[in-house]
Amino acid sequence: METKKSNSVYSFLWKIFLLALPFLFLTVFYLVTDPFKIIYKSVSFENYYDHQPYELNREYISTEMLQANKDKYHYDSFIMGSCESYVFHAEDWKKYIHTTGDVFHYPAASEILYGVYSKIKYLDKEQIPLKNCLLVMDISTFKGTEPRFDYIHSPHPDVSGENKLSYQLSMFKNYFSNFFCLQYADYKLTGKIKWYMKNNFAILPGQVRVTEQNNEYFYKKYDDALIADSIAYYKDKSRDFYFRDTVTKRKLLIPVIKEKQQQFLKEIKAVFDKNHTCYKIVLSPMYDQLYFNTEDIETLKNIFGAANVYDYSGVNAYTNDIHNYYDNFHYRPILARKLLKEIYSR
Repeated sequence: METKKSNSVYSFLWKIFLLALPFLFLTVFYLVTDPFKIIYKSVSFENYYDHQPYELNREYISTEMLQANKDKYHYDSFIMGSCESYVFHAEDWKKYIHTTGDVFHYPAASEILYGVYSKIKYLDKEQIPLKNCLLVMDISTFKGTEPRFDYIHSPHPDVSGENKLSYQLSMFKNYFSNFFCLQYADYKLTGKIKWYMKNNFAILPGQVRVTEQNNEYFYKKYDDALIADSIAYYKDKSRDFYFRDTVTKRKLLIPVIKEKQQQFLKEIKAVFDKNHTCYKIVLSPMYDQLYFNTEDIETLKNIFGAANVYDYSGVNAYTNDIHNYYDNFHYRPILARKLLKEIYSR
């Protein structure tokens, strides 16, 4: 009788072990391969997308890059914002600013106001010089006032103040979300991007360039296609560039800058004042041609000064020309250069 009970227990434990085996394998695989590059600090900063076809957490990697290189390059000028800010390149901006150090691009994917605020506070806390700052914002930037915790957007714990173990556990949890762990394991074991992975694994080697010195992000795939045949490029992309009503002024009816946003913005201004920062705020010329709410514009001007806020939203010569855009969301460096020239000539 005792033997039968023992066999039943062993059988039950064996079944539990077999059920847990896939989880154990994926856990070990995670710890060994470090898919998000947050365990071993082993990421090669130069063109790191050549080594994996999936998006990394741009804020986390950017903070690691800043920490590793700040004493080498003596950063004192920062470009911040979402993917629209990527096309404001360091060499273009340096023509207009006074700096004795170098420029660091400090973005995040789908950046939100909380991210901009927390990174500026982090720079101030770490006593990293803030001689110049270019904030490139769109309407969606101002809507986010709380940290996000998916693997693409989760803020660096040194920036957010989150416990580092808590951050690691959160990212480990993200590894299992949306079947990423299975896609990742399949890719690492076979070296192939299969049809069911393409939402997460879409970056081929050479399509994106990232520089170590300034943390610049170049859309090389699109730039090469435009250089080869710009007419064919826009013909192929014609479905992306949907029809827009360029006559009716479509304003954002409800202000997005509310009490919490104003608190963040005032604290950002206080940091700028403390550091005697020369700053400009660019409200992006988005393809959708939606205007910022006029109350929001006034709030920004009241906090930062009218001379420092540049509104390019809505219908204008820049947004009317599709050749200023890669697609219906991302604009090109040629447009960023036009904006810089106009902003700093006023």
